[in-house]
Amino acid sequence: GDGAVNAYDIAALLWVQFAQPPYDSPLISRAFWEVDTVHGRDDTRLRCGANENKISWQRALGDDYCAKPSLQSEERRLSQETWILGTEVQSTEVQGTEIQEAAAGGAQTRRRGQEAEGGAGASSMDTMTVSVTEWAVVPDAGRWVRVRFGEAPAVQTIMVSDLFLSGMGTDIPIPLSNEWPPAKGCTNCVPADQSADLPAVYFQRLFQYPEAGLPAQMRNLIASEYCAQLTPGIDPMTVLFGNTISIRQQPPTKACPFDLFLWVPQYPASGVYVASTSEANSETETRLVAMGAIDVMEDGAFGEGEDKYSSGCAKGSIGLSAGSSAQDAVKGLVLRERKCEEKP
Repeated sequence: GDGAVNAYDIAALLWVQFAQPPYDSPLISRAFWEVDTVHGRDDTRLRCGANENKISWQRALGDDYCAKPSLQSEERRLSQETWILGTEVQSTEVQGTEIQEAAAGGAQTRRRGQEAEGGAGASSMDTMTVSVTEWAVVPDAGRWVRVRFGEAPAVQTIMVSDLFLSGMGTDIPIPLSNEWPPAKGCTNCVPADQSADLPAVYFQRLFQYPEAGLPAQMRNLIASEYCAQLTPGIDPMTVLFGNTISIRQQPPTKACPFDLFLWVPQYPASGVYVASTSEANSETETRLVAMGAIDVMEDGAFGEGEDKYSSGCAKGSIGLSAGSSAQDAVKGLVLRERKCEEKP
């Protein structure tokens, strides 16, 4: 396991449970307790008290799926004990590699991935390429931002993704809309199926753009017969909660490339937090910090009267945080550097 319950776990569970391709093979037992799935990550305990956030952990997994948490905090604790995982330590001054060796010797199991040869490179994810672009601005209401996976002409077909927003979050569950996304550059296009003070998430497959040159009837036929359905990744009614957008395609064998469209309200409702509207020590700032949607700046990086926190993007902009990830059925993808919204 990767130490986190997320959209990938739910997607695999549902694909298997409902025998969706490629999990419809007769070789997969329908007695699920007989199916070997993941192997325990026995060093997860070392993450306790390490003051680690989800972004740094996901980035570590992206670089090496068999990454281990830092042993620094554990070493301090173990140096005061005489027993480590059933292995006796004679001195309370044991440090560094001796502690690691004792802990490793007392462990009951090791994951197969940690035993495999090949090093970090063999188990690293590919880099996610993504663009975040301002799509349309509605005066005195908000704006639309488009998220595209890959860079033309090499777009990336995503089966499951967990995207961490930078600069925005919500305590209100936001559903995935089936409405058509707005036209580029529109100025009177607030979300059609909800209040304009709430975020919204729309989608569009790439061949459904008018500039793709396909007749409307053919676009509809391809979408309904040859492409997977897009659905929220975890909760079937919620695509955005906190600062995480989770989305998946089912069945994965019919996945088609798509864009996401995010509505950013200019005057957010209570329970919706946008960094550009926050003030120092406000509820918005507190909640965005808790979600990981804004960063604590380094000591000395801000002066008197300046903000202590930053979304990492230009003021008023949003983006995707490093650690955002997706499954492309190859090696998986991870965003290694924050991607900020670009103006047209």
